[in-house]
Amino acid sequence: MHLNSKTALNLIERMTPEAERRLWDEHIRKCRKCAIKLKDWYALLGWVKRSQLLNTREDALALVKKIFSMDDAKVRSDAA
Repeated sequence: MHLNSKTALNLIERMTPEAERRLWDEHIRKCRKCAIKLKDWYALLGWVKRSQLLNTREDALALVKKIFSMDDAKVRSDAA
C-alpha cells in the first residue's frame, strides 16, 4: 500500500473519510517514500490548483510524474 496521486490530493484537501485518513496517517508515519511524496504534493499544490492538475495536458502530467519518480529513485538509493 503506497500513496498515489489521487489519494494524496484527497488527503491534502481533506476529502478522505476520517477512518481512511487515520489509516493513511499511520502508514505515512512509517513509510518515508509516502511521506516524501505527500510533502511534494503539498508543495506542488502551493503552486497550482487541483483543477489544473486534473485537467492538464498529458505531456505536462507526464513531466510531473517523471519528477516524482526521480524523487522516488533518490529515496530508494538514500535508504539503501
